[in-house]
Amino acid sequence: MVAKILQSYGVAQIPAPSAGLSSGDFLNHAVLGACMVMGLNVPSAIGDPITVVYAGIAEVPSASATTLAQGATAEIDSSSGLAVADTAGDFDIGKVVTAKTAGQTSVQILLNG
Repeated sequence: MVAKILQSYGVAQIPAPSAGLSSGDFLNHAVLGACMVMGLNVPSAIGDPITVVYAGIAEVPSASATTLAQGATAEIDSSSGLAVADTAGDFDIGKVVTAKTAGQTSVQILLNG
Protein backbone atom coordinates (compact mmCIF):
# COMPACT_ATOMS: atom_id res chain seq x y z
CA MET A 1 0.00 0.00 0.00
CA VAL A 2 1.20 3.49 -0.83
CA ALA A 3 0.42 6.40 1.47
CA LYS A 4 -2.40 8.56 0.17
CA ILE A 5 -3.81 11.96 1.00
CA LEU A 6 -7.35 12.00 2.40
CA GLN A 7 -7.56 15.79 2.92
CA SER A 8 -4.99 18.43 2.03
CA TYR A 9 -4.72 21.86 3.63
CA GLY A 10 -1.26 22.88 2.45
CA VAL A 11 0.27 22.07 -0.93
CA ALA A 12 3.51 23.42 -2.40
CA GLN A 13 5.70 22.85 -5.42
CA ILE A 14 9.38 22.47 -4.56
CA PRO A 15 12.52 21.20 -6.32
CA ALA A 16 13.07 17.49 -5.62
CA PRO A 17 15.82 17.28 -2.97
CA SER A 18 16.80 13.77 -4.11
CA ALA A 19 16.35 11.41 -7.02
CA GLY A 20 13.90 8.54 -7.03
CA LEU A 21 11.02 10.17 -5.11
CA SER A 22 7.59 8.77 -6.00
CA SER A 23 4.00 9.59 -5.05
CA GLY A 24 3.39 8.57 -1.44
CA ASP A 25 7.01 9.04 -0.35
CA PHE A 26 7.77 11.25 2.66
CA LEU A 27 10.55 13.80 2.94
CA ASN A 28 11.66 16.10 5.73
CA HIS A 29 11.84 19.61 4.25
CA ALA A 30 13.90 22.24 6.09
CA VAL A 31 11.08 24.82 6.03
CA LEU A 32 7.84 22.88 5.48
CA GLY A 33 8.62 19.95 7.79
CA ALA A 34 7.27 16.49 7.00
CA CYS A 35 5.83 16.41 3.48
CA MET A 36 4.26 13.71 1.33
CA VAL A 37 4.98 13.66 -2.41
CA MET A 38 1.91 13.49 -4.65
CA GLY A 39 1.05 13.40 -8.34
CA LEU A 40 4.25 11.85 -9.74
CA ASN A 41 3.86 9.27 -12.52
CA VAL A 42 7.61 8.61 -12.75
CA PRO A 43 10.34 8.87 -10.09
CA SER A 44 11.92 12.30 -9.72
CA ALA A 45 15.38 13.50 -10.61
CA ILE A 46 17.19 15.97 -8.32
CA GLY A 47 15.79 19.45 -8.92
CA ASP A 48 12.64 18.32 -10.74
CA PRO A 49 9.58 20.28 -9.65
CA ILE A 50 7.47 18.09 -7.37
CA THR A 51 4.21 18.72 -5.54
CA VAL A 52 4.12 17.99 -1.82
CA VAL A 53 1.41 18.09 0.82
CA TYR A 54 2.72 19.53 4.08
CA ALA A 55 -0.57 19.89 5.97
CA GLY A 56 -3.52 17.53 5.81
CA ILE A 57 -4.60 14.03 6.69
CA ALA A 58 -2.80 11.09 5.12
CA GLU A 59 -3.51 7.38 5.27
CA VAL A 60 -0.11 5.77 5.81
CA PRO A 61 0.73 2.06 5.72
CA SER A 62 1.85 0.54 9.01
CA ALA A 63 2.87 -2.96 10.10
CA SER A 64 -0.04 -5.10 11.28
CA ALA A 65 1.49 -5.55 14.75
CA THR A 66 2.07 -1.81 15.31
CA THR A 67 -0.32 -0.06 17.70
CA LEU A 68 -0.63 3.73 17.91
CA ALA A 69 -2.84 5.70 20.31
CA GLN A 70 -4.98 8.59 19.11
CA GLY A 71 -2.92 11.79 19.43
CA ALA A 72 0.40 9.95 19.58
CA THR A 73 3.28 11.20 17.46
CA ALA A 74 3.99 8.99 14.45
CA GLU A 75 7.25 8.75 12.54
CA ILE A 76 8.08 7.34 9.13
CA ASP A 77 10.59 4.53 8.69
CA SER A 78 12.16 5.62 5.40
CA SER A 79 13.56 2.17 4.62
CA SER A 80 10.17 0.44 4.82
CA GLY A 81 7.83 3.39 4.16
CA LEU A 82 5.77 2.41 7.21
CA ALA A 83 4.39 4.60 9.99
CA VAL A 84 5.93 3.67 13.33
CA ALA A 85 5.83 4.83 16.95
CA ASP A 86 7.68 7.99 17.99
CA THR A 87 11.49 7.50 18.19
CA ALA A 88 11.34 4.28 16.10
CA GLY A 89 11.56 6.02 12.72
CA ASP A 90 13.58 8.58 10.85
CA PHE A 91 11.49 11.74 11.46
CA ASP A 92 8.11 12.84 12.85
CA ILE A 93 5.30 13.04 10.31
CA GLY A 94 2.44 14.08 12.59
CA LYS A 95 -0.21 12.99 15.07
CA VAL A 96 -2.41 9.90 14.91
CA VAL A 97 -6.02 10.88 14.10
CA THR A 98 -7.68 7.56 14.95
CA ALA A 99 -6.07 4.91 17.17
CA LYS A 100 -4.47 2.02 15.27
CA THR A 101 -4.86 -1.43 16.75
CA ALA A 102 -3.04 -4.67 15.95
CA GLY A 103 -4.29 -6.19 12.72
CA GLN A 104 -4.89 -2.87 10.95
CA THR A 105 -2.45 -2.16 8.13
CA SER A 106 -2.76 1.64 7.88
CA VAL A 107 -3.18 4.66 10.11
CA GLN A 108 -4.56 8.16 9.57
CA ILE A 109 -2.00 10.87 10.35
CA LEU A 110 -2.52 14.64 10.66
CA LEU A 111 0.66 15.86 8.93
CA ASN A 112 2.66 18.25 11.07
CA GLY A 113 3.22 20.97 8.45
